[in-house]
Amino acid sequence: MGGNVFPNTDVVHIDDIPKIIDIIREYGLNITVDDLLGSAGKKQISGDIDVAIDENRYNLNDLHEILKRGPFDVKKFDGLNMISMAVPIKDKYVQVDLITGNYKWMKFAMFSPSENESSYKGLYRTEMIRASLSSLGPFKIDNDGSLLAKISPIMYLTDGVHLRYRMRPIGRYGNRLKGIKNVSKEEFELNFPNLTWDGATLPSYDPLYVLRMVFDVNTIEECNTAESVHNLISRLSDDRINLIQTIYRSILVNKGVRIFEELMWNS
Repeated sequence: MGGNVFPNTDVVHIDDIPKIIDIIREYGLNITVDDLLGSAGKKQISGDIDVAIDENRYNLNDLHEILKRGPFDVKKFDGLNMISMAVPIKDKYVQVDLITGNYKWMKFAMFSPSENESSYKGLYRTEMIRASLSSLGPFKIDNDGSLLAKISPIMYLTDGVHLRYRMRPIGRYGNRLKGIKNVSKEEFELNFPNLTWDGATLPSYDPLYVLRMVFDVNTIEECNTAESVHNLISRLSDDRINLIQTIYRSILVNKGVRIFEELMWNS
């Protein structure tokens, strides 16, 4: 999750992961291989290891103090709820990212299938779900065809799904500015009292409840891969599919990752 934080770290081999976890545990942090996120432990070589840390067990500052006891290069990123560390193993260092948040939600949101289960990284599956949720909610279009205001769910990797209120703010001369921005619920309702959310109760940290906001599913495992989520989206209305595709493509462009046209619906 943290990218390449340290210049001297090497790749992680799957056989080394249990030993890496044991090294960290020696300094007082109670984690196991069951806490791994993403693709670590599911493929032979990983760039780093992501580990879920239950925010109810450790806060970021306490975690930082614990890890400073060990022979680690440690960096804390408050905005990402994450601590990155360079862990020595054998004759090299590997990067481990410890991410604090809602444990159950992180295991869902940062899930990645194995190479035998899917041809695509977990990112493509997760961002497809994120785009599907963002497509929900009421909106208002301005006279020029641009988005004026919208209420929609926003999916966080560590903190469930919340409602987001966005609008074009009013400038000093009473005109609407061009850029749309996030605002408080109170400010939004003051400007657009007739635009209201009547969907599911949010925030939510329940993966199945969230998935059912968009898809007809009985288990979260039905959304484990990009292929399966793509198939579920294909069953929605044409207008919904077009909107999801627009949002999904924009997300991937902003992330600077490869776009697979076979994961689109109307290429």
